[in-house]
Amino acid sequence: MSIAERLRDFRKRAGLNQAELAAKLNLDTSLISRWEKGEREPSAQQLADFARVIGVSLDYVLNATVRPAFKFRAQSHAERNEAAQAALLAAEAQVHYVDSAHKLAQILPRPFTLRLDYAGNYLPELTKQVRTHLRLNERVSLDELIQALAEQNVFVFRWTMPSEISGASYRGAYTVIFINQSHSEARQLFTLAHELAHILFHLGQSNGIETTVSEFSSNRDPQEKEANAFAAELVMPSALIEMAVRQYGKQLRSPLILDALANWFNVSRDALFYRLVSWNIFNWSDKSIYFNNFPPVAYIPRPWVENIDCQVAGDFRRLALGLYESEQVSAGKLAEWFGVSRLAMDDYLFQLSHERDAMIEF
Repeated sequence: MSIAERLRDFRKRAGLNQAELAAKLNLDTSLISRWEKGEREPSAQQLADFARVIGVSLDYVLNATVRPAFKFRAQSHAERNEAAQAALLAAEAQVHYVDSAHKLAQILPRPFTLRLDYAGNYLPELTKQVRTHLRLNERVSLDELIQALAEQNVFVFRWTMPSEISGASYRGAYTVIFINQSHSEARQLFTLAHELAHILFHLGQSNGIETTVSEFSSNRDPQEKEANAFAAELVMPSALIEMAVRQYGKQLRSPLILDALANWFNVSRDALFYRLVSWNIFNWSDKSIYFNNFPPVAYIPRPWVENIDCQVAGDFRRLALGLYESEQVSAGKLAEWFGVSRLAMDDYLFQLSHERDAMIEF
């Protein structure tokens, strides 16, 4: 792809027209037009400024060969939200960083091999196959599911993103999932199972679709419904729900019992409510009574990652640190790859060095 094509593509992905980009760069709109037609090439400083304005690294603009295109399924408020667009662009760049680290380490991509055809009538059986393949317990925790996916070559990043983005996933040369760290852990577990469904049933198939973005709000899209149904079955298996219904019956309408069972499943009250509608414990009209209708938390722009150990996919983190130790990448490059400030990266590396020295002395 030529520089002109890359610049045009990145501008569009950032949701900017030529005039808006020109204003941000303090340049004439006609120059942007000439760049995108290949009639004029930007200087090194202009390229650096372009990457900064778009919100990605210059390395990604110039060198990316693995370039997913995260986008919302339909026009929405989130799609017009600058912070949401920035998060998706950063996620695209993160997939490039995973690719770059593997290439530097001379490691070939290791694909996630499991694919399934969605069949609603056989969902418990399908989910059981997945549970067996991933070696999951019937009662699943977030950490367990992240570890199980890592063993299957799926990179999971827990980023601080705008609240309207629940998760995003990519299945191509690598398989990568992003979930929103700013949501509750119960919500993150359901989101991770939801994104796993997209990877199993919808992405990387003959339709050529490699990415999906899930919004926190409900969605009428058929694939979103399938992903929600799979996630509900994975984290709240029908057999266990049926046992709870037989044991407690209408007592499940008690908020105390409902919350206790939701905590046992590691899910939110809302998720369990939806599940129990199918067992006639609740009616849809009960939603206003049992749902926590809190307004969304305002998003404050910040680094995508605040805790490297918790939020950066483990296998990628170890691979990148190995490249740093062998002096193939700099601390600045690690900061870029991990989505943190250079100061935070230096502090993290100092702490690692201190812990290593302490182990040697011991």
